[in-house]
Amino acid sequence: MSEKELEHFLIRISGKLYGMIRRYVPPEDAEDVLQEVSVKIWLKRKTLDQVDNLEAYCWQTGRNESLKRLAKKKRLNNLEEALELASLSTASSPVEYSETKHLLFKCMETLPARQREILLLKSIDGLDNAQIALTTGLTAEHIRVVLSRARKKMKKALDQYYAYESQGKRTAL
Repeated sequence: MSEKELEHFLIRISGKLYGMIRRYVPPEDAEDVLQEVSVKIWLKRKTLDQVDNLEAYCWQTGRNESLKRLAKKKRLNNLEEALELASLSTASSPVEYSETKHLLFKCMETLPARQREILLLKSIDGLDNAQIALTTGLTAEHIRVVLSRARKKMKKALDQYYAYESQGKRTAL
C-alpha cells in the first residue's frame, strides 16, 4: 500500500474509529488516542502488507490504545455517551426518547462486559462478525454466540419491563 493510499484509508476510517474510541475514553482524550493510533499505523506502514485485514488491525490498535489510556487514568467506559451517539431510539417525543434511552442504558449495564462490548461494536460501530473477531481476538462463531446471548438478555429485560408496564405497574431495572 502506498503512502497516499494509507493516508486516504486512515482519513476514511477516522470518523468511525473516533466513535469507537469515544466509548472508551472521555472526549478530551479521544482525539489524542486517534492521533496515537494514526501515528502507530503510519510508522508501521512498511509492514502493513503482511496484515490480512487492515481495518480490523486499526480497530484493534484503537481499542488497545484506548484501554492503555484508561488504565493510566483509571476511568470506566461511559455507555450513556455511546447510546446518545447511536441514536438507538425511535421515540416520537423527547420524554419517550429519554425514557427509552434510560431503559436501554439500564439493560446494557446488566450485560457482562464482553457481551456489552461486542454488542456495541456490532450495533453502534457497524462492524461485521469477522472484524469484531479480529478486534477482540475471538472467533467469528464465538462472536455470533455472544451477540445472540446479549440480544436475548436485552430482549428478556425489555419484555419484563413492558409486561409490568402494561399491567399498570412500573419497575426499575
